[in-house]
Amino acid sequence: MHYYQTLQPQRLVITGAPGAGKTVLALELLLGLLETRGPEHPVPVRIPATLWDSSHPLREWLVQHLVTTYRQAPRTAQALVNAGLILPVIDGLDEETPRTPPTTPPAPQA
Repeated sequence: MHYYQTLQPQRLVITGAPGAGKTVLALELLLGLLETRGPEHPVPVRIPATLWDSSHPLREWLVQHLVTTYRQAPRTAQALVNAGLILPVIDGLDEETPRTPPTTPPAPQA
């Protein structure tokens, strides 16, 4: 956690082989940030990468995630994201399947 706090900007990607402990390390970082969090610091929120619809901008999707997962009012969620009070901890990027557009249009339905 100390290493993360010294980064400017505070961004971190955890890489490693399957089973190397990337999720455990991300959760330890998240818990450590929560333990030392002051009122001016963002709240770290774990988000499985498989839930992220990358066709939408991350900030827009983050607002929707707060609304659906944590039952925040849309206005409140938007205000929290706009104020930089949410720190997304995206986990499982290596589990994400690539999304490619179809090469042929779907067949007409009869």
